[in-house]
Amino acid sequence: MASWSVSPKVTLFEKPNFSGRLLHVHMDMPDLKSFDNSVSSAIVHEGDWALYSEIKYSGKRMIIVEGHSYSTLDGVDNQTSSICRV
Repeated sequence: MASWSVSPKVTLFEKPNFSGRLLHVHMDMPDLKSFDNSVSSAIVHEGDWALYSEIKYSGKRMIIVEGHSYSTLDGVDNQTSSICRV
């Protein structure tokens, strides 16, 4: 049986400057659950994504784009509750 892994599309970090706990995102997540309101920085590996301050893609929104690293997330820092591809 072959094994494979899915590369993360976005890596979210609990603290600014890519530190603290991390969450690898592979697909849309309407609820970040244990990472809710804990996102302070991000690295976008593939695609453009929208971060939302509320679950189910509502509230304040910030677009993060492929190939960019965000050492802070102005506007949604410690407020992100969902993420989806745009």
